Amino acid sequence: MAGEYQDVSSLGRSTRLKGIKTNRQHEFLSDLERNYLNITEFSESIIDIKKYLSSEIKIEGLSDNDTPSMLLTYRNQLLKGMQQYPSYSRTQIRKCFPKEYTYLYSHDKVWLFEKLPIIQEKKNNKAIVDWASRDREYCSKVEKLYKELIELDKPVRITISNIGKRLEILSNLEKHLDKLPQTKKLLFETTESTQQFQIRRCCKIIDRILQRQEPVVLWKVQRIGAVKSHHFHEIEPYLEKYLRTKQE
Repeated sequence: MAGEYQDVSSLGRSTRLKGIKTNRQHEFLSDLERNYLNITEFSESIIDIKKYLSSEIKIEGLSDNDTPSMLLTYRNQLLKGMQQYPSYSRTQIRKCFPKEYTYLYSHDKVWLFEKLPIIQEKKNNKAIVDWASRDREYCSKVEKLYKELIELDKPVRITISNIGKRLEILSNLEKHLDKLPQTKKLLFETTESTQQFQIRRCCKIIDRILQRQEPVVLWKVQRIGAVKSHHFHEIEPYLEKYLRTKQE
């Protein structure tokens, strides 16, 4: 039987007919498509119409000589590619030959899946983590970093996020902190709330003023520390107590 079936323009008459061999409705965008299906329906050499699309008809019982040329072209291209890369998985084949794979997946899926490499079972390459050893390592690093952060001239708030980002271990701290008991305990003891950070920052300002042997005025401390008034009223008693202790 004739071998090639080309794409047709979407402009023109569209019709719907129920197939005799397929017993289902077909939609046509042109008289050419409709007439082609009629030929296949009444041809004794064609056993079954397996799949019908607007740009291709897949017919059981056709030889390679009768198979549409585009289908044969992509089949051959994919087979050559698989011979060239025999170790490639299905995913790699799909990425390497996206045009051929997509076309065959849409128009000749059964043939495609028969020719593709066997699906490989995923290997579990996850290494067993020694969390106890990692806990000791993280604990040591966090303790060292904490001392460095405390000594900074310009204070920064000490949080799990800040520590994790600086040590490049934030993901483990967020997802596996329960497996790191020593690190968890140390973080609980060293990290600060917003109010605790404001108090530490203001105390550092007070220390610098006292070092210059200047009088400490709390409203100036507030301004230098950039603490909002309603927050400063909450921490003011702590600062007054700290100031008295330093002046004794």
